[in-house]
Amino acid sequence: LSNGLVSAPMYDGAMFLAYLVLIPALGLFMTAIETSFFENSRRLLDSIEGKAPLARLEGLAGALEKQTYLTIYEVLLTLGALCALASLLSPSAVSWVGLRFEQLGILRLGILAAFFQFMFLACSSIVLFLDRQAEYLALQLFFLASQVLFTLISIYLGPQYFGFGHLVACALSAVLSMDILQRTLRRI
Repeated sequence: LSNGLVSAPMYDGAMFLAYLVLIPALGLFMTAIETSFFENSRRLLDSIEGKAPLARLEGLAGALEKQTYLTIYEVLLTLGALCALASLLSPSAVSWVGLRFEQLGILRLGILAAFFQFMFLACSSIVLFLDRQAEYLALQLFFLASQVLFTLISIYLGPQYFGFGHLVACALSAVLSMDILQRTLRRI
């Protein structure tokens, strides 16, 4: 570009539009975190500080774990439906949103990557909220490294593979973040 930034118009436009499906999911997630998750975690922390009996603490920790999974599940279900709908409607919307049909594959890969990236963002943000900075940092570094590695591989393979590197990095990061979240919640 004239300002010195590197651009890949075939990729950038499709990915930007693909990530618009995240907006409703992020709103739902933030609302859930600010209400039920915060209330459950605050109740647990207050009980710990108040030296509540172990049985009560275990019950509250179990409730927090269950509520966390339920929140993530509900938002992922909503996002999954939005992603499926966006993928199905994408051929008819390509020209309407200003894309070329050659970008349809990248758009669909981006929509799927957005699903996994939301899972990664949700799980890693809860890990950080639970005061696990080292695990959070490890997740972010893994995400960065996998983005670089798989993007370079997809660039090497050629334009027909654009978007796959991002998708693989998001999917692997999502699985890893869910695993770390599960371990964190079990240890509460």
